[in-house]
Amino acid sequence: MLFRFRLAAVVLPVLCLFFPLHSRAQGPVALPYTMTTIGGLAPMPAVSGTQCPNLAAGVVSTDVYGDGCLAVNGAFGVGAFSGLAVDSFGNVFVNDDIKGALHLINPTTGIMTLVAGGNTACASKLDSSGDGCIAATGTPTTPVADARGIGIDPYGNILLAGFNDHFVHIICRNASPLCVSGTPSPSASNPIQVQIGSMGLVAGCAFAAGSSGVSGVGADDKPAFSTPTNSVPAFANGGGSSSACTASLGEVDQPRGVNGDAYGNVYFADTTSERWRVVLGPQSYDGVVNPLWAILEQNPAWYNGTTLLLNAGFAYTVAGITTTATTKGSSTHCKRRSAKATASSVDSAPRGSS
Repeated sequence: MLFRFRLAAVVLPVLCLFFPLHSRAQGPVALPYTMTTIGGLAPMPAVSGTQCPNLAAGVVSTDVYGDGCLAVNGAFGVGAFSGLAVDSFGNVFVNDDIKGALHLINPTTGIMTLVAGGNTACASKLDSSGDGCIAATGTPTTPVADARGIGIDPYGNILLAGFNDHFVHIICRNASPLCVSGTPSPSASNPIQVQIGSMGLVAGCAFAAGSSGVSGVGADDKPAFSTPTNSVPAFANGGGSSSACTASLGEVDQPRGVNGDAYGNVYFADTTSERWRVVLGPQSYDGVVNPLWAILEQNPAWYNGTTLLLNAGFAYTVAGITTTATTKGSSTHCKRRSAKATASSVDSAPRGSS
């Protein structure tokens, strides 16, 4: 027994010396706080059907952006104003605001796929950005160029702030208060419903099918979006029959930041009018009460003690209604208020940026 133990003690180190010579080398592992480029490091030719670098022969790009290949070989536009978002599974969503395409980068494989954009909007579009169209790859997709903000709700649905089209969009990927499977059935209690796989309008003013958004300081407690004929069945809050947008028809002015919560509320930065606004979600979803309703009720303009004046799908300013002097010690607009005036005052005289 002692002899066997000594023999094993001699042979084991010898095996350890020779085994690494025949094993496959392990790639470098990124350590914490290490910065790594995950997309666009070595752009491939912007030609659909090009062989993907560093992938097996026959694996080719599915479009001119390099989707279907490694994200490091993706061909992005020269700007990166939109930023990115990450879902709970580690998927990275990158919006190319120059080329009008939204991509997903798989955290395990590094492969980039097209989520929305990069094509001509469908014939039944609600506006020129393609709201109301299918967003998925392989179908008529929706172009959103010059979007300056990307957000994500807890369900994994993507929100885009259209800086130049003056719209706030949602790209529905999973069921949520705003995203439904099958045919949407909007109602007064939940007027914003978008079919999963499509891109829909959350806020902005579209006055005719195929039109662009119109900028302006939109009034609060009004439909966050508007169309004269409700040409897309997913939307119920139609405006009047006017052929042009007005402040009472849900105008949005150069939104940049956008995000959504679990209750279906969508928050966005209406930058030119210097306000943070919210599109109010339904009062409840799957039996869970939306707490924002109770918060906004504190404003006497929206609740007079007996009658609730709030509406699902309407836009409300939550911050930035007035400006204050920037000199230390100067007089400001801050005042002691009652508990019923904490959310926001009446949206009457916002200041635009200079």
